[in-house]
Amino acid sequence: MDKAFLEGLGSLTEETVAAILEKAQQEDLAWQEKLTQAEQAHARQREEMILEQGISALGGRNRKAITALLDTEAIFTAEDPQAALQEALQNLKQDCGYLFADPIPPFSPGAGAGDRELKQPATLASVLKARMKK
Repeated sequence: MDKAFLEGLGSLTEETVAAILEKAQQEDLAWQEKLTQAEQAHARQREEMILEQGISALGGRNRKAITALLDTEAIFTAEDPQAALQEALQNLKQDCGYLFADPIPPFSPGAGAGDRELKQPATLASVLKARMKK
């Protein structure tokens, strides 16, 4: 620090020093409040992210409806929130399966290719040919 600055501090009255300390304490409290709010916002975002990932992993159709049916407070106060969420989602999927998408069936290369003929034409050209034969 500058020597002149330090010498100037010696000439301050006790009331001025008390006022400066009071102002510093008020600013400190304001910053502590902002820090607390930021930590709470971060915790909410983390919880929302965990919920969204868990619901998406099980093919949830409506995140809002599924979240409304979950006890999120109990889930996020558990030791392992992700495991608690998975268990709760599995239970909800058994009870309310309509909230979750059906699993996509595996690809079958022979599906739909059979020996049966179509009773009605499938293309525009075949429709025209059928009309012209009549």
